[in-house]
Formats: sequence, C-alpha cells, structure tokens
Amino acid sequence: MTWCDVTVDCTEAVITQDTVRIEVTMAGKSLTSVTGPGIEVDTDGATLIHCKLKHRRARTSPDDTPARACG
Repeated sequence: MTWCDVTVDCTEAVITQDTVRIEVTMAGKSLTSVTGPGIEVDTDGATLIHCKLKHRRARTSPDDTPARACG
C-alpha cells in the first residue's frame, strides 16, 4: 500500500494465541493499530519509509488495569 491511511482494529478480536503477528508493507501516510485492554504492542520490528511512528497508550483499561505497550 502506498500513501494511504490504514486502520487495523482488533478491539473485538478473539485472540487464541500468545502472539499475533501483523505484517504490512506500506510507504507513507499512517498505520493505526487499535487493541483492547491488556494487549501489548511491540513496534521494535517496524521499518518506516516516509512515515512516522506514534505510540499512544490508553491511561487505563475499563477495569482500571494500566494499559501496557512495548516499543
């Protein structure tokens, strides 16, 4: 994908594995990954071409457990 905005929304996903790997090849614009409470996002393997990485964390999940993220 080139020069487009992409959103991957996993808030209602039923995850049955310890790790979910999402591979996207794109240049420019933005990739937004939306996850549910308690999900860790590891962005260390991201390769960026003509784009930026903004890593935002929710302050707390609905059950008041702090959200966690890696990256």
